[in-house]
Amino acid sequence: MGVGSGLNFSRYGRCIETVIALDPSPRLLSMARKRASEAGVPACFIQGAAVALPFTDKVMDSVVMTWTLCSVSEPLASLREIRRVLKQQGKLLFVEHGLAPHPQVERWQRRLTPPWPASREAVTLIARLTS
Repeated sequence: MGVGSGLNFSRYGRCIETVIALDPSPRLLSMARKRASEAGVPACFIQGAAVALPFTDKVMDSVVMTWTLCSVSEPLASLREIRRVLKQQGKLLFVEHGLAPHPQVERWQRRLTPPWPASREAVTLIARLTS
């Protein structure tokens, strides 16, 4: 989800059967195609948004999402779609950011970045997806 320019392809290794790379940006998908080819990762590229994944229910073994939720228009809808397409024992592998535990750092985060509107609800949904 949100493959972006494909920076993760070099980290997947040879155990990957196929990566289905989704991103709304044609420019980023083009960059990702090149990186997948360089890394030797078999991939299928789809231009689209996470709020309406073009897959049937419970078909994905894993969903990888890195630094993505802050850039999607509807993070909760996207997380619900991930839950829908993941197999029963599927895994959500993600790296996201949140507020720092230190009050001074948190104040700077709030000043520098507009607050994410649904962070508490999204964190709860991520916790349910990964448990």
